[in-house]
Amino acid sequence: MKMTKKEIYIWFVIFAISTLAYSYIQDTLRPASKDYPNAVKYLLGVGPNYFAGVSLPAFFMFMAPYVVSSERLENLTITRLRNISIIIALTGLIIWETVQLKSKNGYFDSHDIMWTFFGAFTFLIIQRLIQKKLKPAAAMTQKAKASK
Repeated sequence: MKMTKKEIYIWFVIFAISTLAYSYIQDTLRPASKDYPNAVKYLLGVGPNYFAGVSLPAFFMFMAPYVVSSERLENLTITRLRNISIIIALTGLIIWETVQLKSKNGYFDSHDIMWTFFGAFTFLIIQRLIQKKLKPAAAMTQKAKASK
């Protein structure tokens, strides 16, 4: 599998937007949420986990061409790379949430884990939509090259 610069750019943008949303909720909205309705407080509580579930697999997707050897990358399909990215992200995020059980200042919440899965599922949908959109363009480029 060879990832185009456009694909790498798309994964970077998804990573950046998700990370900015995570940070904005965590650092700006949550501290000011004292007078918000309970439903909004709940969403602000789980929002960072949701966006981490989107952000981390996107990070692994855009970093893969830079950290995985070109021989190994050639043997990976985009689906396998996506699945590996999701598994690594979910594993790390769940471990982090579980570590909070033993931490004095940590706060374990099963809803955080659930929203992390929702975020990873959202990433899965985004990735499939992007591949569906890019596949016809790649096929047309290959046809144009073949006709020359």
